[in-house]
Amino acid sequence: MVSQKQLSENTQITLKLGDVVKKYIERIANFLFSRNLKSIEVLILAILLFGVYGGNLLSVEFQPDETFWIVSSTRFDEFLKGEFNSRIWTDAPLISFEVRPIPSYIVAIGQRVGGVNSDSLPIYWDWSLPKEENISRGAMPSARVLWWSRLPMALLSVFCLLGTILLLAKAHSRIAAYLFALIGINEYFLLHLRRAMSEAPLLLFTVLVLYASFKLLMVIQENSMKKIILWSVIAGILSGMAGQSKLTGLACWSEKLIIVSFVIVDYPGGQERKIP
Repeated sequence: MVSQKQLSENTQITLKLGDVVKKYIERIANFLFSRNLKSIEVLILAILLFGVYGGNLLSVEFQPDETFWIVSSTRFDEFLKGEFNSRIWTDAPLISFEVRPIPSYIVAIGQRVGGVNSDSLPIYWDWSLPKEENISRGAMPSARVLWWSRLPMALLSVFCLLGTILLLAKAHSRIAAYLFALIGINEYFLLHLRRAMSEAPLLLFTVLVLYASFKLLMVIQENSMKKIILWSVIAGILSGMAGQSKLTGLACWSEKLIIVSFVIVDYPGGQERKIP
């Protein structure tokens, strides 16, 4: 038979153990749902993302569309020289209007850093010809040209993902940020965000538009017209940059319309109301 004293001692031990477990659970919950990432966490995430996105760039399956941005990177030189009347802007209307310039400029920066000059660039891919014929006529970029053209896209992707992680942590919680970090390392992202194409620049300006829109919503609460105009202009410029990265990026303007509608509907008669 268990004595009353032993039963009391066992009860006290159980209660103390329960208190310890409760404290640990509270600590874990506070850590996971905290809205502030420490600097060491951000550094570790940055190194991890860079290691994943910056490694084995040549293992990414080649997409013939990449040649359009790689070859049209020569527009960057004309842009820097202010040669806006150059034939490069008008000789190929499809390239001038369909292939947005910003990805070409970013590709060009990577090429110039790597010492790649225009003589090393391939020619445009001809979709009417088979792959073998395109390769024989020089439409396939060399490994060196392809690597330096893809590197800035990989870096932009890391910056975008890291920025989104920080925004999620600030707006929701640490666990939301870490879950997105895990989602961000997937085969689909690693395939499309590392190519020398428009996806990474489009993602960059979309993330920046989201941040500018967040700041705009915050300053609306402050009822400061100067700040509202400032962040509206910044968000508008970034939306335009998204459109100059890829035509679908112009959809970022819809976000501005939503914010304007929000202000009109939620602030009737100019009365100030707090955003929940």
